[in-house]
Amino acid sequence: MYLGYRFLRRDGQHYQPDILEDDMEAAEYIAKYIYRYPEIRITNHDDELVAWTVDGKIITEENEEHVRKQWKNFKQLIKQSFLEDI
Repeated sequence: MYLGYRFLRRDGQHYQPDILEDDMEAAEYIAKYIYRYPEIRITNHDDELVAWTVDGKIITEENEEHVRKQWKNFKQLIKQSFLEDI
């Protein structure tokens, strides 16, 4: 069994988790929502992340650090831009 989380914003609010019974249902969940939500996370019964998508891309161990760094840089840019306008 898995839980599927659909995020309204990256690293932000999400809907209540959906229960996914097996691997096939988890794969169908990702296929259905990958382009509708900015972030999707699938966790197992121990709340360990087993699948993750960001902006329509499946995140793997190889590109996870790049995505996290890119997101951190984007948040810093937004914060700086916002503070400069005040």
